[in-house]
Amino acid sequence: MQLWVAALLFFLSIAGVVLSARKLRQKRTLRVACIALCAVIAAACAVYIVLTAIMLYAASTK
Repeated sequence: MQLWVAALLFFLSIAGVVLSARKLRQKRTLRVACIALCAVIAAACAVYIVLTAIMLYAASTK
């Protein structure tokens, strides 16, 4: 996966968390499921971005 795709998915999943919290007030189970799914995707993308940054830093200081 390219870094810009991971960054885009990260921001979209954060937006999904915010929109799920705002728009799905009546449907509690669906809101919790959407927030959990978006949070897992955001966490995975954040880990990928951080590991990529560490790898690029290590390669540039070699």
